[in-house]
Amino acid sequence: MQPAGGRPSLLARLPARPFSGLEKQPEIPFARGSAPHHAHESALIASAICHIRPVHRPETSLRAWSAAMHNTLPIGPQHSALAARGLSKCFDRPAVDALDLTIHAGEFYALVGPNGAGKTTTLRMVAGLLPPDAGSVTIFGVDALADPIAAKQMTAWVSDEPMIYDRLTPLEYLEFVAGLWGITEAAVAGRAEELLDGLALGVHRHQRCEGFSKGMRQKVALAGALIHDPRLIILDEPLTGLDAISARHVKRLLTERVASGATVIMTTHILEVAERMADRIGVIAAGRLVAEGTMDELRAGDGHANTSLEDLFIALVDPEAASWARWRHFPGSPATSCGWPCATRSPWSEPGRATAGVAP
Repeated sequence: MQPAGGRPSLLARLPARPFSGLEKQPEIPFARGSAPHHAHESALIASAICHIRPVHRPETSLRAWSAAMHNTLPIGPQHSALAARGLSKCFDRPAVDALDLTIHAGEFYALVGPNGAGKTTTLRMVAGLLPPDAGSVTIFGVDALADPIAAKQMTAWVSDEPMIYDRLTPLEYLEFVAGLWGITEAAVAGRAEELLDGLALGVHRHQRCEGFSKGMRQKVALAGALIHDPRLIILDEPLTGLDAISARHVKRLLTERVASGATVIMTTHILEVAERMADRIGVIAAGRLVAEGTMDELRAGDGHANTSLEDLFIALVDPEAASWARWRHFPGSPATSCGWPCATRSPWSEPGRATAGVAP
């Protein structure tokens, strides 16, 4: 693959030695400018997040490479895509509190909660970026704490503040990430073009990322996360900073990935997106999972078949506000007989827990 200007691809310019984990990043020759801004953070995204060791494989098809990689791991219908048990993390106060979470293979799961509820901390522990104080994480049957490399080979992570190599173009960035995975140029060529075109980045494929908006950088980071065809896609606020058209591109891409068998877990504050896209929704408050299920199951707990996710969310994390809202909608009924507020005691409203779960 020859980028504009006839320079060799980033894959061809990568060091031949294996690269994994948090070791010092390799020197990468650039045709212009100095080392990219945020180089350390970018290396975390492109390598330490994946914790990979490139292996040169003879396959010319990305799907063949992906299948070969997954066939070496204990993946089967008997395994959940993700199982977290007793997951806990404490900073100056508890951020995640003995959380149990199960994501089924092939489902789209949305994790919603108020600011500081522990959503990002939970995903960072699941992705292997933050060690838990207690608990376990299993990804497709692999103990992610005991064997992080095997677990990370099956996952992708995109944060809400993407950091990429500013001096690279989107195409070069995808080549670089593919090189870290050990994917050959022939295997990655078509996949890179497909991802860039699907995210409306095709016309920008040869432009350096340093001038990109936050939304465009988010899409480049997402494309890089998907280049190796991961089985579990972990997204923290993936629609942040995206306009309506870009958001539609991202939602369509994620829907296609789930339809092809991948599993997605994402956090979002856009409840309408969670309600429309997710197979199941988990509501987290003060580091605890206070409700979980399909929209029908959540509505069954509320007792009203047409309740929106927004109303359910408020009822779960702020019962007093929900009671007032119910009283306004149903003035003939006592505020204490309104479903979720009296059936579920949110830890968010417990004495001494009003600010618990605040995570950095």
